[in-house]
Amino acid sequence: MISIIVPTYNREEFLEKTLESYVHQKYVDEILIINDGSTDSTEKVLEDLRRKYAIIKIVKHDINKGLAASRIDGILKSKNDLILFGEDDVIFENDYVEKLFNCLQQHNAGIVGGRVISKLQNETDEQAITRWNHLGLPLIDFRYFEGNFGIGTDKDVEVPFLHAIYLANKKVFKNVKLETYYKGNEYREETDIQISVLKDGYKIVFCPGAICYHLAKLIKNKGGGVHTMNKISYEYWTIKNNNLFLKRHHEFLRRSWIKKGRFIMSVDFAIRRIFYYLIYRNIGRWCKNIWKKFSHRS
Repeated sequence: MISIIVPTYNREEFLEKTLESYVHQKYVDEILIINDGSTDSTEKVLEDLRRKYAIIKIVKHDINKGLAASRIDGILKSKNDLILFGEDDVIFENDYVEKLFNCLQQHNAGIVGGRVISKLQNETDEQAITRWNHLGLPLIDFRYFEGNFGIGTDKDVEVPFLHAIYLANKKVFKNVKLETYYKGNEYREETDIQISVLKDGYKIVFCPGAICYHLAKLIKNKGGGVHTMNKISYEYWTIKNNNLFLKRHHEFLRRSWIKKGRFIMSVDFAIRRIFYYLIYRNIGRWCKNIWKKFSHRS
């Protein structure tokens, strides 16, 4: 059987809808919610859901410890050998867990994950999938070692890492130091763990038939933690954590997956984050706002 681990912090708005998609998944007999020091009505929402579904269990943190610490707590306190990491703003299709389980068994893999489709406002599931199918992005962008896991592929693909919503056998963490290396927005935390698992000889497989939906762009209350960071702080920690990740794993990754040297990769990554995420995107927003004001006056 499978335990689903869901860290949450101040996400009362979508929590019920999210967990409703988890409780009836095949093979799941435990949903462990890590309430990471929430200060809104999350605790009440969770207690109501726990009374409704015996499968739900709650672990409460008195203070906010962060996403990585919450996931580690979930690993240590879950009862099953198979664990699936969920998120408080991600909804599973009805057969998501079943398809991941079958994929894990078929490939004798250590970690498997499916497609994560980010939805836009007023977009149906089908429209979101169609949009992603036409983006033309690579599954893994090895220039920056980033994934586009909303992309569909014709078959299951062995990859060096996945997103954070993955199914794993607990045994893969046996030789992994479960520590919170990454600070700030904790960027690269889940990738670091997965690369450590890869180093131990386990396979990581992307299974496109399993689909879930990321609702972050639809949520009015962004919760806490990384969601309340300003853009400059967020990108600072993204670049800093990426440098730490490359320092820890570049030598191993260069054997099979990447070609560039560590310094070049760090610089390329930093330039992209600064110019695209801080400058280009903001210029687009500023131009859009100016156009709206001009059109309104006209």
